[in-house]
Amino acid sequence: MFQSITAEHHDHHLSEQQKSTLSDITKRCQLILGEVRKKLDYYAEFDGTKNFRGAVQLFWKRFLWDEKEVTEFREQIRQRVKDLTLLLAHLNWQGIQDTKDLTISNRKGVEQIVQHINEKDRLDLVKWLSPINSAAKQADTLKLRHKGTGRWFLETDEFSKWFNQAQKQRERRTLFCQGAPGTGKTLMMSAVIDELRRRIRHDSTIRLAYFYFNYREELTIEEILANLLKQLIQHAIVPHRLKSLYESHRKHETHLTLEEILELLESTISESSKVFIVIDALDECQLPHIHQQELLTRISEFQDIHNLGFLATSRDNPDISDMFPNCPRLRIEGKDTDIKPFLETSLHHFRYVKESPDLREEIVAAIINAADGMFLLASLQLGSLEKLSPDEVRAQLNNLPPGLDEAYSETMERIESQSHGNVRKAKQVLLWIACATRPLSPHEVQHGIAVNVGESKLGKGKLTNIDDLVSLCAGLVRVDEQTDAIRLAHYTTQKYLEDKRERYFPDAHSQIAHKCLAYLCLDSFQTEPPESRREYLARQKQYPLYAYSAENWGYHARQAYASVEGMVKIFLHNHLALKNSLQVLRVDRLFPIYKNTVLSKFSALHSAAWFGLDECILDLLTDKSVIDNIDDDGQTALHWAARNERISTVELLLQHGSSLNLVDKEGKGAIHHAINKGQARLLRVLGDNGANLELADNRGQTPLLNAVETMAVESTQILLDMGAEVGALNLMKQNVLHLAALGAKDDALQVITLLLSHNGCPSPGVSDLDNMTSLHYAAAKGHQKLAKLLLQNGADINFGIQRNCAGYPMGNHHNTWGLTPLHFAALAGSSTMTKFLLSEGADVNARCQYGDTPLHLTLRKVVLDLDRMPPSSPLDFVCGSIPRIQDAWSDGRWKIECLKDLIDDHESEEAAEIYDIISEERMKVLSSIVTHPGIDVDLGNLNQETPMHLITIDQHDSIAVFSQLAKKSPRTCIRNMQGQTPLHIACLKGDEKIARQLLRLDSSSAFECDLQGHSPLHCAIRSENRTLVKALLGHFDKQGRSACTEVDDKGNNLLHFYLEDPLCFLRMVRFLMGYGVNVNLLNAEGDSPLSMYLRSFHLGNKKEMCQLLIQNGADPLWRNSLGENLAHVHMHSFVEDCEVFRNLKHSGVDIFSKDHSKKSILHHAAIHGSLGEKVVAALHDYHGSDLYQPDIDGMTPLMYAEKRASEQIEDENLVGEGSRITLEFLRKMERNALEPEDKVEN
Repeated sequence: MFQSITAEHHDHHLSEQQKSTLSDITKRCQLILGEVRKKLDYYAEFDGTKNFRGAVQLFWKRFLWDEKEVTEFREQIRQRVKDLTLLLAHLNWQGIQDTKDLTISNRKGVEQIVQHINEKDRLDLVKWLSPINSAAKQADTLKLRHKGTGRWFLETDEFSKWFNQAQKQRERRTLFCQGAPGTGKTLMMSAVIDELRRRIRHDSTIRLAYFYFNYREELTIEEILANLLKQLIQHAIVPHRLKSLYESHRKHETHLTLEEILELLESTISESSKVFIVIDALDECQLPHIHQQELLTRISEFQDIHNLGFLATSRDNPDISDMFPNCPRLRIEGKDTDIKPFLETSLHHFRYVKESPDLREEIVAAIINAADGMFLLASLQLGSLEKLSPDEVRAQLNNLPPGLDEAYSETMERIESQSHGNVRKAKQVLLWIACATRPLSPHEVQHGIAVNVGESKLGKGKLTNIDDLVSLCAGLVRVDEQTDAIRLAHYTTQKYLEDKRERYFPDAHSQIAHKCLAYLCLDSFQTEPPESRREYLARQKQYPLYAYSAENWGYHARQAYASVEGMVKIFLHNHLALKNSLQVLRVDRLFPIYKNTVLSKFSALHSAAWFGLDECILDLLTDKSVIDNIDDDGQTALHWAARNERISTVELLLQHGSSLNLVDKEGKGAIHHAINKGQARLLRVLGDNGANLELADNRGQTPLLNAVETMAVESTQILLDMGAEVGALNLMKQNVLHLAALGAKDDALQVITLLLSHNGCPSPGVSDLDNMTSLHYAAAKGHQKLAKLLLQNGADINFGIQRNCAGYPMGNHHNTWGLTPLHFAALAGSSTMTKFLLSEGADVNARCQYGDTPLHLTLRKVVLDLDRMPPSSPLDFVCGSIPRIQDAWSDGRWKIECLKDLIDDHESEEAAEIYDIISEERMKVLSSIVTHPGIDVDLGNLNQETPMHLITIDQHDSIAVFSQLAKKSPRTCIRNMQGQTPLHIACLKGDEKIARQLLRLDSSSAFECDLQGHSPLHCAIRSENRTLVKALLGHFDKQGRSACTEVDDKGNNLLHFYLEDPLCFLRMVRFLMGYGVNVNLLNAEGDSPLSMYLRSFHLGNKKEMCQLLIQNGADPLWRNSLGENLAHVHMHSFVEDCEVFRNLKHSGVDIFSKDHSKKSILHHAAIHGSLGEKVVAALHDYHGSDLYQPDIDGMTPLMYAEKRASEQIEDENLVGEGSRITLEFLRKMERNALEPEDKVEN
């Protein structure tokens, strides 16, 4: 509270009235806290140093603390919280009004900035989804295509029928195209993609995605499908689900699972009228055959339910052909009409062709005849003529290579006929491209050729121009500018060079290993590694081969270790070079997070183990002390070998005494890392060598728990066979079933089936510390198949959980009063799981320990927390509705409302769409529950709230909710623990529509009073809804009752009740007085509406309210039984409002009179700390002698002020500012009284 007040002082330019109000709040808080402090001091007289008996006495005194006293303190603090909240709201509203014009004038600029930021976020998300740039590949391929190429293909009946496919003719949705190597299949696909783009460009409901396979790229099914998804959403609104997954995965530095990608593809495709997917070169796909089948099966499954056209190409391959049974086919052949434009355009670069047009025709005719429809062969044949004379060309035309192998051999002969230096460079270009572990950029190859063993520097003068390098390779190499990759002309080029490796590159790996190590040992890497990501990326840009060398030197060295052994030893003993290279291995490429990448502790053994250099390891282990050396993460060489799946290295290290069960800083042993990699064979090796199968990491995860969590089916089976404890629990008390359900992937079904068939598998009815069973998690994840499997294996669909706090023993459960899976589905807003669980027999009226049914949670969206734990903070003590149990039930990420986190602009169409989705999903849940034949809509919880009490919690769809419940004829007269009916709640929320509906159902409910004697009319007045108030007053009139004369249990009429609230408005007071509410009625405490208003704190202009009441008959001469008048009680409100004093004085109030105890206005000001400059100004003609007049207890105003200040001085934080100022002014008045001539000063 004090922090908020301080913030308001600094953050706002407050008016004098606002400062006064804020000061008043401060004073009231200080007074209350002072009283609480005294009470706590009394109860805390036995401190922690006392003996056990003293502690017991203290506990008993606290236990006996008067409950009424506690309630009073709580109510006072609650009221001050409300006061501040209202003031903050007022200040915020003022701020909105003050900035409105500025906002409008700057709106256009702000929208542009927001648009830029949103677009950047979108690009980050899309890049994260898939780094593969298919559009760049398409652009590079289109450059090679000549106008008209492939036109014949686009005009075929097969293609036309495929494009214009009927919605229900599944067999016509796929077109499979085969062709011989080099016939231009990829060029044809670029033409198809370009044509599809042209045809659908004006229809945003049709989407296109395509993928070019490359024999050098090893991709997973997830990466391929993620790239297709990326293209489908690239120019559309990013799905909310994808944004949510992006945020979730980014936090944990993970990527989308296959199931998540398929889910997103399903929703994206379903939103399109038609989708086209084109995949080129299936024969170059490096996926295992079974995974290729899975990829095509997934696409086929989408075709079963959506209008999806799929076109794929491949060279002639029986295995791939068998994957396309019973679908239309179209063979791709190089047509003369395609090859001719290519040759004619290319011949423009031949000098002698310009001089001899006849020779041009001879060349074109001869190559078309010899190429036999093969683009690639035609290109190679043309290349063989480039540097010949016209006579030599004519002679060569009769000896053109008839096939690709012959053409490649002739091309290599031409390369080798160049100068020695050029031959060396050309062969190195081909070597790097053909033998590297991944595609390289032109600059990587450029640096790879320039670096030499024994040289410590790499100047720019050593770099050969990239275009020159490409030219030296006689057409076998080309640069894809869009993808920044240098590659061989065709996959057959790769095959040819691999077949001829012994001839052209007999020591390929040795050469690359030497160059990588030489690169890593350059002087530039003889410094400490960069500590910032910016420096790291700058180094990467300056030395493009740096990352490849660091990541792959060991792979090449392992293939030719004998020839590079000396260089390896030099490198491993170069401390700085090794340290820099290891940094590269630690930099996460997927997420741009740069932290803890520089190792301070490491050894050569770590690096050798990572790359599996067993011969080198044997040499290093001559010093046996290094075998268990650890790095910064606490990992030994054995950990490194296991992380990189080096099985033979793991076996070697174990043979030489490596400690198998040493754990790193995360508590993980080598066996944990083996499981993370899904390496079954490695897992067996570790198990057979005695790995501790129950080794728990810092999260309490055993290897089996780890395997289940990562859905490693084979590893799970192996561990079970080895005897791993199937009942193990992690620190969250989660077992294998919990973790499998949390995974909620398709593999989870296989894993859980495996676990349930094993003896000793835990029961599905065990709860973890998040108060969830495996069936609850299945419901939370929306996995119906998994839930079904658990139910079939003994899970009780109505099993209830009674919540406990994390850190305490696990929850107690039973089947009648606990939170069931249906409760969770309803709470989360999952319509599919709600419907599923009800269909499986879930009890729609199941009640939890707080008495809530699933219907209660559907409406409230929060689980009650009624436990009797001691409050953890003063705020908890005051605001009892704040949940104290932190578990899955209070975790907002499970709820449909978490979609709101994706909203950047709450006024955008996207925001409206998100709110609509949330509302629709909630209504579906409600409908499933309410329409269930067994539903009882009148069940109450421990607060005696029925669902009808909870309707108006959400104003957005309250009338729709009411309509659903009304169909079940609910009882509207049921009261909650405060004695309130649903009509009370509706009126308190100001929900006029619901209130009118309730009145139609039961008109007598308008007169029902709660435990405080308040009717719905009171609640409507408090809500400030005058239309609703008028309707209720009309109800009273119809019954011949006068609401104006009715009072509550405290004797308050409607004006008392309204003016008791800190935020009162003149219009409502006028409205009530206009209906005849008695402005002078005294309540049980003897207060009139005006006196009650003046004695309490209020926001707004008190002078105007005071004037309004007096003008409408309020008695200004009111006095209570203590003889206090309006001026006296006004001093109780701490407000320095001289206008109120002037108004009272003008109305005849004697502000200088005394009450029955002889207290003057100064006495009351001193007691309440409310004397300030403005009050003194209003009392400028006050007699100074009264300062010394004692009251009936012998106390003067100054004595009260000094007493108050001395009581609070012990704690400076609790010294009231008002008390201090009051004391100062009283002393000043005392001094002025001694100097009559200065009496009026200040």
